Amino acid sequence: MTKNLSGQEPRLPSWFKRSKYKDIGELDLLSWYKQLWIRQYCSGVTGIYRDFWHALNPDIPKRVPQIINALRLNPLSAEKIVNDTMKSRLEGFLPENLRATSSGVHSLTMSELFEHVATLTDEKRSLLFSYVNLPGEGQLALYMKNKDWMVQTVDIHQRDGFWNGHLLSINLDLSQDFLLSSFREWLSAKRNERDKLGDLVPYAYNIREWINMGLLPCMDLLMWADEAGISLTNRFITKAIHDEGLARESATARTTIPCARDFLNSGNKSLMQLVRLRADAAAEILNLRRPDVMRKGPRKPRN
Repeated sequence: MTKNLSGQEPRLPSWFKRSKYKDIGELDLLSWYKQLWIRQYCSGVTGIYRDFWHALNPDIPKRVPQIINALRLNPLSAEKIVNDTMKSRLEGFLPENLRATSSGVHSLTMSELFEHVATLTDEKRSLLFSYVNLPGEGQLALYMKNKDWMVQTVDIHQRDGFWNGHLLSINLDLSQDFLLSSFREWLSAKRNERDKLGDLVPYAYNIREWINMGLLPCMDLLMWADEAGISLTNRFITKAIHDEGLARESATARTTIPCARDFLNSGNKSLMQLVRLRADAAAEILNLRRPDVMRKGPRKPRN
């Protein structure tokens, strides 16, 4: 990104108006998931993952300017184009699909399997892909060579707390009473492990904090600046997104801008927050009173 040659701050784009975000406190969890994901998606397609998306489907990058224009016209209500773009992801929020995957124990889906694989290091993921394509003797040789880590549980190899779930292997040849007893023991052990880490879950999201810090308008300004190839100062962003103006400059530089950048760059923290937000949005749709949802307070955030 380059600075303006004049050394002066640019003017706010004509589409940016703080009033467009005034109803942000009425968004439910699924709407927040959509708002954050679509901005992350657009930033990735036009930025750090541009080559990947062009190779995958050249038509995808062509739609991004249309999506961005819709967001700028009305940043909180560009539902149709967002839903069309996220169709495959949103199908998981259909009631029949939610009920199949929201219980404590369920058969692993292929999408969940791929999400687990994605949390491995590139080296281990490459080895696993090689493993499934080898003949029997080759698989045995690769397994023996890497046995020290391949026999360990999946969660040991998760990076930066990215995945918060566990794979279950259930032997249906055993009696139901024995299986239930075994599951209770496993669950108790896992809960004890979690309790030792404290009540705070790594990278838990806080919608009230996102609203107060001006996360969405900050993301929209940064996307515009990246697109235009200009650099925005902390002061410029603070004056644009906060009524208090310069009184919030230090906090904006310390919290809002890094948080917005992490989402736009698909950082580990933002990815984990989206995973948790997606799960809680599913629970909210099904009206499930899960303990981790209740701790956040009201189901719909308010100003």
